[in-house]
Amino acid sequence: MKKNLTDIPSLETVASLMTRVGLLEEEINGGNRDNEYFSNIEKVALGLFRVVVMGEIKKGKSSFINALCATRDLVPVHDNVATSTIFKIHYGEKSEYKVFFLPESGKEKITISADQLRQYGTEDGNPDNREMVDFIAVQSPSQLLKDGFLLIDTPGVGGLFKKHRDITFKYAPKADAVFFVTDSTESPIGADEVSFLKELRNITRLIYFVQTKGAGRSSPAHHLSGRTCLRNHRGGQRGGIHESSWRTGDTRVQGQGGPSQGTHCPDGLEEGYQSFP
Repeated sequence: MKKNLTDIPSLETVASLMTRVGLLEEEINGGNRDNEYFSNIEKVALGLFRVVVMGEIKKGKSSFINALCATRDLVPVHDNVATSTIFKIHYGEKSEYKVFFLPESGKEKITISADQLRQYGTEDGNPDNREMVDFIAVQSPSQLLKDGFLLIDTPGVGGLFKKHRDITFKYAPKADAVFFVTDSTESPIGADEVSFLKELRNITRLIYFVQTKGAGRSSPAHHLSGRTCLRNHRGGQRGGIHESSWRTGDTRVQGQGGPSQGTHCPDGLEEGYQSFP
């Protein structure tokens, strides 16, 4: 018999059942608690779905996020700008930016304007993270984010920014999905990216490939070659390949659909994105 949507249990009910299962397992195992399991219960109760966006520098990660959220300049995009820190993008009724600093900095979080993002969130404005930024929380009224969708924009890896690799890998294990961004205009995937993916596949199998800069830049044969190359390096894990075709500054996203039908914006959202990973 086909179930109605009203038959689907609430997030609170699912979290409660998971808690009971976890406590039963703890009792069976002599009081040994699975802390990772219980931390996932908190995520379920909040209704968060965490997507981490990764890739080498200058591959179009931030442009992809701006287009996905249908918001121009939500996160910094420029040919000469490389993201230097984590951006945690979540839903809110108005756009807002908060900078969270590393504990050892002794600094309290601050609210900044969009014009100050480069000062704290890019290698150009904050070289070698001299401001000691932990992450920047980006609040956006994007409909995509309204039901608990949490996007994590990571620093670009490769090139001169080897230190970004450790930051990026910290977020992969608990991600609900990883979007790995490549560039359609150059080689679909380079040696450094292959090396990165081999390590990443040991951490998570939930990898999805996104090819950017595809509009009018290359022939169908080039696109097919790129997709074949990505499949060869996918290693059989769950995931897929999506080719984005917007131009820089174009916020149209095919397949996004109309406004979200839900209005879920949990009270504990700030604690939820702060605690990830």
